[in-house]
Amino acid sequence: MSLQLEQDSPAATPRREGASASSFSPRVELSAERLRAPFSLRCGARQPIAAASASLRAARATARLVVAGTTELDATFLLNKETNLVGRTDPQSNIFPDIDLSRFDPETKISRRHARIWREGDTFLVEDLGSVNGTVLNEAVRLGPRQPRPLANGDRLRLGETTLHFLIG
Repeated sequence: MSLQLEQDSPAATPRREGASASSFSPRVELSAERLRAPFSLRCGARQPIAAASASLRAARATARLVVAGTTELDATFLLNKETNLVGRTDPQSNIFPDIDLSRFDPETKISRRHARIWREGDTFLVEDLGSVNGTVLNEAVRLGPRQPRPLANGDRLRLGETTLHFLIG
């Protein structure tokens, strides 16, 4: 089955081959603007979501933490949520952080709720949550409890004795 467009009116009317114009009634206005913009072939409505999602993906870069000094293949944690709790799991206390570093911390130097990493607009921030062994940024700045600091691509975070690389992109 193929469709033909009538050319004799300002509005193009799709018509099935062998059918009269009255048996197929939907009419779709095809303006130059509509032909340039993404639109639905079914209903003719504009579809701005497709164009907006591509620009949104480009604007919202992804970030990840990579554990340094390990041979494990899955030592990367994506920061997909707006707020990410970093620590170690403790089922008895019902604590399950978004970024569980338990297997990289055999001597339990990382607190259960050690730090928090979150996004504000295009900026990622980190704060220590009052951990016992602290959080150090780039081997130079020891974070005070509940004092947020911005993160930049390539920054190094040390939680207890575990070092993480912060990467954007």
